Amino acid sequence: MITVVSGQPRSGTSLTMQMLAAAGYPIYWNRQPNFGPANPRGYYEIENESFNDMPAAEVWQKCEDQFVKVFPHNWMHICQPYEFRIIYLDREPNRVALSQVQMMKLEEQKKIDTFEELEPITRSWREHCLEQLKGYHHIVLQFDDLFTGAAQEQLGAWLGANPEQIQRMKDCVVPSLRHF
Repeated sequence: MITVVSGQPRSGTSLTMQMLAAAGYPIYWNRQPNFGPANPRGYYEIENESFNDMPAAEVWQKCEDQFVKVFPHNWMHICQPYEFRIIYLDREPNRVALSQVQMMKLEEQKKIDTFEELEPITRSWREHCLEQLKGYHHIVLQFDDLFTGAAQEQLGAWLGANPEQIQRMKDCVVPSLRHF
């Protein structure tokens, strides 16, 4: 079983990976460096190039029995013979777009999209993702619930976590790092 943590950028996927690691779940990532100005505690992602450099089955073989962060545009690489389940982080499209613009400014990326360009794209992606999830065993967690403890309770119940693991997931959240 491979558990995919997914959502649009700036929806809490990195925080969720950090929570899972704090609770003792095995996670897989290969992005280096793992952190940046917009995410000082780590991204915990698979490099997009991984799917370009080798067959998807080889990428998934490295992830078997682990939690791995994969953005929705790479869901097309989900393949047999592996079994997948998805933890999807949902955030309002307008807030995703605003956060992405702020992140690009913070990280001084050369191409900065505007909110007006990003918001319709994030809205369309959200609709697409929520439709695609229907084909997988999944849970949808709301971004804001990551900061109240509700998401950790829901995720813990879905994973069969014990109370100590759920508390470690809650303790991992640093509200001052809440993005934009």
